[in-house]
Order: sequence, then C-alpha cells, then structure tokens
Amino acid sequence: GNAGTQSSTLILRGLATGDIAISDWMKVLVKETLVGISLGAILGVLAFVRGYYDPHGTVKLAMVIGISMIALVFWANIIGSLLPIVLAKFKLDPAVISSPFMATFIDVTGVFIYFNVAGYLLSS
Repeated sequence: GNAGTQSSTLILRGLATGDIAISDWMKVLVKETLVGISLGAILGVLAFVRGYYDPHGTVKLAMVIGISMIALVFWANIIGSLLPIVLAKFKLDPAVISSPFMATFIDVTGVFIYFNVAGYLLSS
C-alpha cells in the first residue's frame, strides 16, 4: 500500500502543479514500471532471505514471499500512478484515491496476488 500511495501522491502533485499532463501517461507508466520493478526486486530479495532463514522457512516458501513482494510493489506503483491520471481523464477528482483508499485497494489485491503465487508454487 505504501508504494502505491507514494506513487499516487507524486502524480497528484504533478497534476495539480501542471508538471504532469494527462497525455504524459505513457511516460509515467514507463518510469513507474522501472521504479516498481527496482524497488520490488530489492524488497523481494530481502523478503526471500528473511523467509529462507526463518526457523520454519523453506526455499519454496521464501520464493512465494519474494515473488509476491516483487509483484505487489510493481502492481502498487502502476495502480498508484495511473489511477489519478485515469480519474483526471474522466473529469473526476483524482484526490479521491487518497492514502486510505489506495492502501486498502493495494492490500486487498495483494492478498490475491500472494495466494495465487503461493497456489502456483506450492502445488507442484
């Protein structure tokens, strides 16, 4: 939730100050994709190590945690950056996706991401 909230805050500020236009959505998407993958990879590696060295940790469990972290941070950055632009495009107030909404949305979808990754990796 924090990565998505940070992204949406930066985009909201950019929209408000005129630094970002709705037509800049592709530039925003590329930048936030790189940021999401980079941050996700760093946190994913740390989460993998933490999961692996847990007293009850296994390689598969560590992989579930690490891959889920990468996917979730990436997802949070993309949603956090594009949702304000989409709302602005439809002439809606992009501020409605404030921190509580963004954190809740990312957390709920994050549970689905985690369980899908776990289901796939642990079923084999």
